Amino acid sequence: MSAVQELTTAKMQARVIGTLESAASATPGLGFVLGGLIATQWSPRAAFFVAGGGVMVIVFVSALALGRNWPLDHAKERPESVDAAEEDIMVELIPAEALPTPDRRF
Repeated sequence: MSAVQELTTAKMQARVIGTLESAASATPGLGFVLGGLIATQWSPRAAFFVAGGGVMVIVFVSALALGRNWPLDHAKERPESVDAAEEDIMVELIPAEALPTPDRRF
């Protein structure tokens, strides 16, 4: 998710995440059936070869399809700087168990 948010604009994030989730949900069942058929007909090595070739085809087709519509100017949507070097900011993380509560006696 972090990579999608960093590499895509806000307008495209829902589409990219939707595509990734759809592919992740649909491909295992299809892969089990096709991989089993290929492995029984030829060999397990052939099934791995076909799977790798399929991945390369998907990457190539996706790059062609998204390459034309991919917005390149996403600097306008991001803040210019998130660095707090000029300010004195300190964040301390305290576990919840260490905080005193009315019910807890030390």
